Amino acid sequence: MKIALAMIVKGTEEEAVMLNQCLENVAKYVDGIFLTVTQQCEAVNKIGEMYGAQMSFYNWDYSFANARNHNFKQVPDDYTHILWLDTDDVVRGIEKLRGIIEKNPRVDAFAMQYLYSFDEHNTPVVVHLKTQVVKNGCVEWVGDLHEDFKPVRQLSTYLIEGIDRIHTSKHDRFEENKWRNLEVATKQLENDKKDPRNYWNLGNALKACGKNEKAYKAFQRFLGMSRSEEEKYIVRLRMAEIKWAMGKHSEGLEDAQYALGLRPEYPDAYHLLGSLYLEMQNYEQAKKMYLQGCQKKPPKYSIIVYNPRDYDYVPMMNLARLYVETHEPESALTCIEACSKIYPDDKRLKKGIDDMKKEVARYKEVYKTAKKLNKVKADEKLFKRINKLEPEIRSHPAITSLHNKRFIKTKSTGRDIVFYCGYTTDEWHPKIAKTKGIGGSEEAVIWLSKLLAAGLPMSCSRIAHLRSIVFCPS
Repeated sequence: MKIALAMIVKGTEEEAVMLNQCLENVAKYVDGIFLTVTQQCEAVNKIGEMYGAQMSFYNWDYSFANARNHNFKQVPDDYTHILWLDTDDVVRGIEKLRGIIEKNPRVDAFAMQYLYSFDEHNTPVVVHLKTQVVKNGCVEWVGDLHEDFKPVRQLSTYLIEGIDRIHTSKHDRFEENKWRNLEVATKQLENDKKDPRNYWNLGNALKACGKNEKAYKAFQRFLGMSRSEEEKYIVRLRMAEIKWAMGKHSEGLEDAQYALGLRPEYPDAYHLLGSLYLEMQNYEQAKKMYLQGCQKKPPKYSIIVYNPRDYDYVPMMNLARLYVETHEPESALTCIEACSKIYPDDKRLKKGIDDMKKEVARYKEVYKTAKKLNKVKADEKLFKRINKLEPEIRSHPAITSLHNKRFIKTKSTGRDIVFYCGYTTDEWHPKIAKTKGIGGSEEAVIWLSKLLAAGLPMSCSRIAHLRSIVFCPS
């Protein structure tokens, strides 16, 4: 058995640095290295020579599949297996690869997890399943942009556990690549408008570049041509995300609900619907969607690409936010504590737990007070007791609700003004405005109330200006 490493390399100084990192990781575990460069670069050639690589040249034609097919053809027939990588990859557990291949002589293609992107805690947030090792001569490459294998005969496949391909590129390279992908996808569609995958690639490239309306139209064309239910599911989710980004939440709901109908066993559509409902302040529906989604198993072996945190951390943090909005601090605390188990070193989560514990204690105190006040029968006595409370407790919904039920204003002096304010989870009253500060509509209401109470004369233009502030969203 002989293993070849096959790679296409862009000929730049930056690429040479990454190529050296990749080969340093992999070279001693393969029997030969075959590099195809798409533009000449002395630094890349030197790295290839240092590792004893066989070098070839391919004139770049905006097709990754063509370049990789040329690269694979450089591998002699006596090499039984080919491992392929990009220059910005390393392989964790590569030392196990030969033993796994030897134990599975009848397997034609070996897949592994491709950990593509990471968060600030170095936890993978974009994961693909990728076929990384194939028997020599059993596949060919197809697809100019997101290239993949096309088998030339029936294949047996095997998923390797414990070996991961790791993408090492930083943010600036992602930025560069997304515009390159858009260029390639555009040319790909110009050359062939009958292949639905070209609309898939263009839609994804446009979405990554923030061109949402054009991306949505490309995805619509894809839906009308594709027969893949799996890809349609992902596209519907992305269309819902586009509508959300455009502020068209109701239309986003329609796309997400369509996705849910395609794959009701997957959690993704539930969580996206939960987020849309949460944004629309439909808390009951949001809670229902999140809780249902959390009961579904992540489709990590069937879905094309996924973020592991989309199935635990993200919905839990969104549930925590929802529970804060609905004044359920104990439930919010449970969610934040679960998130802290995923990221035990996250200082923000630790602070969030401390803050929420204080809120739980305050919540219990408020409802204990509210329970006592509910037992007070005499209105005059209740009024005095409520007014003696600290502003932070008196302004809590549990207390204000009791006050509003028991003390309904039935008469007007003719000089009364009532402000109807939109719901917010932030508490605001004059004391907070003086000590902590507050902004937006809440500040406008406080200052306008102060001016009106003082009886200060105001011009019509000044009143109009203040009203425009009062009724603007925070």
